[in-house]
Amino acid sequence: MVGGIIGLVATIYLKPRRNRFNEDSVHQMSSPTNALLGTFLLWWGWFGINAGSVWGITDGRWRLGGRAAVATIMSSIGGGATAIVISFAKTKKLQVNLLINGILSSIVSITALCAVSRPWHALIIGSVSAGFSIAVLPLLDKFKVDDPVGIVPIHLTSSIWGMFAVGIFAEEDRHLMATGGQNGLLYGGGLKLLGIQMLCALTILVYSATFGLLILVIISKSPLGLRVTDYEEQIGADVIEHGLAGTNIARYLVEKPLSTKTFQTVTKAITKWKMLAKARSREKRMEAARQRRAQEEAGDGPITEIGSPPRTANGAVNGGVRHRVANGAAPNGVVANGNGGARVETVEMARLPSSSSPALVEVQPAPIRRIPSRTSRTSSPPSIISLDPINPRHNPAVPRNRITPSNDPPDMPPV
Repeated sequence: MVGGIIGLVATIYLKPRRNRFNEDSVHQMSSPTNALLGTFLLWWGWFGINAGSVWGITDGRWRLGGRAAVATIMSSIGGGATAIVISFAKTKKLQVNLLINGILSSIVSITALCAVSRPWHALIIGSVSAGFSIAVLPLLDKFKVDDPVGIVPIHLTSSIWGMFAVGIFAEEDRHLMATGGQNGLLYGGGLKLLGIQMLCALTILVYSATFGLLILVIISKSPLGLRVTDYEEQIGADVIEHGLAGTNIARYLVEKPLSTKTFQTVTKAITKWKMLAKARSREKRMEAARQRRAQEEAGDGPITEIGSPPRTANGAVNGGVRHRVANGAAPNGVVANGNGGARVETVEMARLPSSSSPALVEVQPAPIRRIPSRTSRTSSPPSIISLDPINPRHNPAVPRNRITPSNDPPDMPPV
């Protein structure tokens, strides 16, 4: 009952979903199979709830536990049968949602009286509860109360009827003094126990609704919030809240059949969302690149290796030339341009046979000539750097302004 009244207050406070009560809106269950599986799990678990409400097995309480289990299954039979009859009478079909409402509402209604209820009591209570829960559904649609999970017909109306049923069908039990020595209306107890149950139900409803509304208002005003925005609602809560984009959403039929206009609207919303996400990602990458460039301009940038020498099967460096380019002042023995531009350091690696150890032999750097930096505004052609330590002169066959490793073997014995 507490959950039912707070659920009703919450649905009224949040207002219906987008396009829920339009003329062309069709409320359709996404997966009847999964819904029936969940109903079975709830129905099976309710035996533990009701049978455990006798608070023990000693002093004859085990008899009450068995009676509670029988009452639970008899109530669910009455509620399910009533729901099937109403479904065929109204629509000439077996509506799965009506069957689920009938079964769940019946086991909710018998909970208050299960330990001291007779089997035929439970059958009547479950049947009446199913009728009430199905009768509430058109009223919710009429007053535009959007109840996605059926909490009002299952928990609210059924629990209220279950509280009243105690005042009608209850019998005093010598093992479990649950009624305080009072009998129900059918067993000569008069209206006293029924009045007590009505007052108790009213107290719970008022208390729960008041504090439930207060908590909802506090959460709504907090940064957490209670409801997604209209834009996020168009995309779908499965994408925004649960990240189920792609495979699962394509199989859902939640509100209405997919028309051309609806498809275009959803496609535009998803496309816009993806474009915004890509734009934010691009801005982050550009900002990171700008910060990295500013750090390199402020001081010595990171050393970048141009090319990598070949390696043998055992991991040893097999000849080739390794070049390191950096910004800022050149170290001792390396020539750089005069205005603090780029410097090139050439280190030749000796070629090793495949059977040798992976030791690295570093030879004296080849002659390096001055090259202009990117910021140089002189019109003179750039100098040429020869990477051949044997013939440092420029090779006409090699294009100008290119740095290529030498293929000639070094004039050194292998290690």
